[in-house]
Amino acid sequence: MKRANLKYKFPLSKSSSKNAWKALAILIVGLVLTASFAFFTERNVEAGFKAEFSLVCNEIKTTISDRLHAHAQLLRCGSSLFAASDTVTRKGWELFIKRAKIDENLHGIQGVGYSVIIPENQLQQHISNIRKEGFSDFTVKPFSGRAVYTSIIYLEPFEGRNLRAFGYDMYSEPIRRKAMEQARDFDVAALSGKVILVQETNKDLQAGALMYVPVYRNGKSTNTVEERRAAIIGWVYSPYRMNDLMNGILGHWDSTESRRIRLQIYDNDSISANSLLFDSQREGALFHNNLIKRVLTLPVVFNGKKWTLCFLQSEEQLFFYDNKVIIILLSGILISFLLFGLILSLIVTQTRAIQIAGQLTSELKESEEKHRHLIENSHDIIYTLTPDGVFMFVSPAWTALLGHPVNQVSGQPFQQFVHPDDLPACFEFFQKVIGTGKRQEGVEHRVQHIDGTWHWYTSSAVPLRDETGKVIGFEGTARDITEGKIAREEINHKNEELLILNAEKDKFFSIIAHDLRSPFNVFLGFTRLMVENLPTLKLDQIQEISLSMRNSAIKLFNLLENLLEWSQMQRGLCGFNPQSFILLSGVSPVIELVREAADKKMIRISDEVPEDLMVTADIQMFDSILRNLVFNAVKFTHKSGKVIIYAKPVPGNFVEISIRDTGIGMSRSMIDNLFRFDVKTNRNGTEGEPSTGLGLIICKDFIEKHGGRIWAESEEGKGSIFRFILPSNLIQQPGDPKKVNI
Repeated sequence: MKRANLKYKFPLSKSSSKNAWKALAILIVGLVLTASFAFFTERNVEAGFKAEFSLVCNEIKTTISDRLHAHAQLLRCGSSLFAASDTVTRKGWELFIKRAKIDENLHGIQGVGYSVIIPENQLQQHISNIRKEGFSDFTVKPFSGRAVYTSIIYLEPFEGRNLRAFGYDMYSEPIRRKAMEQARDFDVAALSGKVILVQETNKDLQAGALMYVPVYRNGKSTNTVEERRAAIIGWVYSPYRMNDLMNGILGHWDSTESRRIRLQIYDNDSISANSLLFDSQREGALFHNNLIKRVLTLPVVFNGKKWTLCFLQSEEQLFFYDNKVIIILLSGILISFLLFGLILSLIVTQTRAIQIAGQLTSELKESEEKHRHLIENSHDIIYTLTPDGVFMFVSPAWTALLGHPVNQVSGQPFQQFVHPDDLPACFEFFQKVIGTGKRQEGVEHRVQHIDGTWHWYTSSAVPLRDETGKVIGFEGTARDITEGKIAREEINHKNEELLILNAEKDKFFSIIAHDLRSPFNVFLGFTRLMVENLPTLKLDQIQEISLSMRNSAIKLFNLLENLLEWSQMQRGLCGFNPQSFILLSGVSPVIELVREAADKKMIRISDEVPEDLMVTADIQMFDSILRNLVFNAVKFTHKSGKVIIYAKPVPGNFVEISIRDTGIGMSRSMIDNLFRFDVKTNRNGTEGEPSTGLGLIICKDFIEKHGGRIWAESEEGKGSIFRFILPSNLIQQPGDPKKVNI
């Protein structure tokens, strides 16, 4: 869009007199206001100073209170470290304190330590254990006849003044002991009264205080005072040198000489030299010869322990404000004359400003209209989020694509609409946007439609920043990729099916090429032998060859039967006619069918099936399942072994059938691949009987068609158990077959 060229004409000559009177009136008003302001400033400055003084004092009080609670939270974390572990080593404590970064976050703390309770009869053992850690001079101090001792065993940083506290029994000193007992009995962070720390030397002597948090034995109940006293094993604590602590908390807040406020902190309610904990101007001479103008006393109460904060300000510090009133008056007069000239210029340019503003407003409205039209007609969702992920704006495309009204989305967190499994990727995406400060694209996630379904979207976003560069949110777009996602998933699914079909095809042709060829070659070899040597063969030789030909034909028939069953199953040609029948009536014929093969290997085959146990299954499929599993058991069992068929009802209206043998067993890897078509697991039996591995695949397909499952348990050299479950009774439907015996 080309910006219009504007030409302005200003009829200044016609309004110059009027503009001059306006400027003069403003000058007079400015002088009057300046004089009034100076007058009222002088009158009200004292009230303002009082309010400012009170505000500063209350802010300091809040800062001290907040810091004490922060220290308490740190000690709670240390106590939790002991609660979460049976043993906290000296190295572990050192690492915990270093990771807490106290020097960076909580300035002024002398240290953080752990004091353990020691019964008198364990004192020497405790001293010996610490000395074995490399502290040959360690002892508990002061040493005297007491029933219970405590000993500081950890204190970080473990250097400088803190070395003087190593082994100190704080429980032996009444003031410290009172705070330790309060922490123990009420499970709180307790603050001690005024003490002189054992860390003190003759250099820079300061008043001190300590904070304690109890550590209870893991697993012990702490619901009552008695239980807490029984469970206590020590305290996590911090010693404070009060000058260092307050300097760490407040810094140089009173360094401005013209505005200095003196802070004195007293233990409890007593305002005396004996209870003085801290004086911000103890080495200064500011108050030595000055009258005190203002005094404010504020209490800080921390878990029952009270500190009294006394704030003072001298009268001399306020004298310079009287001179400021004159400065304000003179400055106001000067500013009024400057404004007089400035306003003349502003009046002249007023007409131009109005005309330019009108033109810019028109252009802005036109631009906003185009932007609004673009947003409303976009097929992508346009949105803005707060840094916490709350929607500030969503375009109407949200309603068109997802059904939620726009006014119900704004003000809601985006997590409410995104699938829980996709939230980590979204959070990582927004962190990347902030980290790079650039537009990021390509995070895929699901968004819930108003009907409860999930739609796939891909989002892009850029960070929103204020004038200072601080991130105040995100602006982005989201595009529906559901159809493409479904298409890709369908392609992947088809690829997986093709891989499985290829594996099955390879297995199928492998069986045809190898397992069918072997019995055919044997059969053809015997027929050729008979054709070429029949006149010379004796009757017993012919009988032996015929028996071998029969066995080859039987093997060939069994293999073809398995292939036919599998082929019919894959093409969906197998009929499925489940009937309820007595399980034993289906087991007995299979045992008789397999008995000849078992007798040849002197294998005892039996069953332990309850006579009245019912099962519901397709009779032909059941016969094929059991026949394959029992034949396999006989095939892989050595001579004189055993094969037993078990059955029992299991919860859920099912029957579990087990075939157990004493055969050669299987490895874990073989068990994992038994029912896979794409992995070759077949092997010969104990007498060289051939195997294709196809029978187990058929069993699995037939069993799953009944809604059951099959699994194997085995150990090499110790036999195998094949278990499968089938329904014991199907829900009767009109026309369902009745219970039958077979």
